[in-house]
Amino acid sequence: MTRPEEVPLVEEPPGEGAWVDVVPVRRDGSGRLVAVGLIRTAGVDGEERWTTIGGAVLPGETIERAIARCVGETLGTEARAQLSPPPPLGPAGKPLHTRRDDSPLQTDQREIEAPLAVEIQGRLVPHGAARRFAWFLVTALPVRGEVSAAQWALLADFLEAQGEPGLADRMRQF
Repeated sequence: MTRPEEVPLVEEPPGEGAWVDVVPVRRDGSGRLVAVGLIRTAGVDGEERWTTIGGAVLPGETIERAIARCVGETLGTEARAQLSPPPPLGPAGKPLHTRRDDSPLQTDQREIEAPLAVEIQGRLVPHGAARRFAWFLVTALPVRGEVSAAQWALLADFLEAQGEPGLADRMRQF
């Protein structure tokens, strides 16, 4: 697990306006996704909804450093984040399932790239815009009204990319 200051800066950072969305994950012994972590925030309409952790990539920052910084800013200075290993491979050595569409989603005049799976450790203390943090079994995610439409689509794509196409398809039906 890394702190932002432990991740080196690079000469060629991601492009201007880059954004990271991260989804804390828990996996079982075989590497299969079991639970995801979401934060509860108030939207511009004043309604509280569940969402992913995210933020802009700052100039000179790597994606890994941006992830560590965003998790720390959202869940406290003791929270540690690390990119999660990819989902398990099938018999042919290929991922069990890959996304059909790798294009970014459009929402509220900004692009949200596909969210990244991260493992988190440490004492998690939501602060700032995050009112609460909770783990959800992938089979028991919050209902659609508790998550914005853009985040709902983003989570469906995330589940599909993590090898859960059936769950993703069920989310898209609602």
